[in-house]
Amino acid sequence: MVAESIDLKRLSEPGFWAEVWREAQAEARPRQASQANGRDYWDSLASAYGKRRSLPEGDRLTQVTEILKAKGALHDRAGVLDIGSGPGVYTLLFAPLVREITALDSAPKMCSVLEELAEAEGLRNIVTVNKDWRVVNLIEQGWKKKYDLVFASLTPAVRDTENLAKMVAASRGFCCLVDFARGYRNPVVAEIWETVVGTPFPGSRFDAGYAWNYLYASGYLPDIHFIRDYWEEELPLNEGIERYSCSLGRFLHITPEIKQKVRDYLTARSVEGTVRLNRRGYLAVLFWRADLET
Repeated sequence: MVAESIDLKRLSEPGFWAEVWREAQAEARPRQASQANGRDYWDSLASAYGKRRSLPEGDRLTQVTEILKAKGALHDRAGVLDIGSGPGVYTLLFAPLVREITALDSAPKMCSVLEELAEAEGLRNIVTVNKDWRVVNLIEQGWKKKYDLVFASLTPAVRDTENLAKMVAASRGFCCLVDFARGYRNPVVAEIWETVVGTPFPGSRFDAGYAWNYLYASGYLPDIHFIRDYWEEELPLNEGIERYSCSLGRFLHITPEIKQKVRDYLTARSVEGTVRLNRRGYLAVLFWRADLET
């Protein structure tokens, strides 16, 4: 029984949840092959991600925005930091509602696509910063307690207590973290992983519950909302092969043999040279005041 193996008093200690989260992340995936490979992967997705507001998942983006509006976090006096902004799927929605928004992303092409989209939409209150949140120094950047809202959604930059605490340190008002509820579910990714690596895909370890428990044990009172996550996309076969090879390249050295396995898998599942990709599940939206501690 859990009660026999864990001192229940530890459940109220931030250090316990930090340890549990760290262990879960260590088991989740192999260590990233290199930071450059990670940037290459996100750069390869920049244009596709920039179109997502028009895909079915646009409903999810709207739901998150409405939650933040209802909480009073998006208003014409607010300064916002969007961590791991990508090409701006949230930044572009938030910008018309706030005074200024800083969009931070480690992938140069993501920043470039965001700048192009902002220009096309006539948005002048967006500042892009091409940096990795995990190496940002808040004092040097001048970001300590600077923002009314610090926001992060589905970014690997906030998957540990250190970088979650840095979110709080950058906020003088609210924080919001959007992440997977009950793990990451993408059947295509899971099957390719199992085909190439030969082990079950460990994405279930990515869970917003770790962050919620850590925050609560630390004295914060995070609200949590669950929303349905649905994403679907069709790609030409060759583009799908390149995308998923690049995805694996974040964690593995892509040999000709591995790329051929990716090609064989997607070719067998393609229809008239097209691959359909989808993800279904739930997301958790965590929202809390950065200055509210017991």
